[in-house]
Parts: sequence; C-alpha cells; structure tokens
Amino acid sequence: MPVFRPRSLYGTTWKFHVDQQFWAGKEMNIAAGTWLSGRYEHDAKTAKIKLTTEWPKDRPVSNWSYLLKDGGKTLLLHPLEPQDDLEPGCSYVLNLL
Repeated sequence: MPVFRPRSLYGTTWKFHVDQQFWAGKEMNIAAGTWLSGRYEHDAKTAKIKLTTEWPKDRPVSNWSYLLKDGGKTLLLHPLEPQDDLEPGCSYVLNLL
C-alpha cells in the first residue's frame, strides 16, 4: 500500500461523474479555471484511476492510486508519476459532498 502524505487544497475541486467524466480546477474566485478535464477509468481491484485528459490537449494519460477512508466519504488521490501532479508534493484529500 502506498504511503500518502495528505494535502487538502481548499481551492481545488475534483469532480468524478458517473458517466466517466472528470474535472479538476477552481470553481469560484478570482483565480477560477479548469486545470484538467476528460475521461477516467476506475479499477477497483488495483485501486487505480486512469485519467485521459481532453483539456488541455496533448497531455499524456496519467495514472493515479487512491485510498478510500471514513466509510467511503474521503478519497486520498495520489499520482503515480510526479509529473502528473497538479501541484508537486502530496496526495489530494477529497470529501464526499
């Protein structure tokens, strides 16, 4: 099991939709914008998510590991390759809303 160093990015929003679409960015403030969007594939057996970015164009596919906590209400998301991270360093802490 990978070691996670949690980071909570209050301004960063990740959304994973049931139609296999994802979005990452900032929604509402002066720095609002989209950092990544596209399609994802979820593999529950290996606890990995493959992101195929459609925006920005020509960005390679990235692979991420995840860990569910708190009965599935918290997701720790971690890039498998450092160059795939939106901000260098640690895992993203996502909470179910």
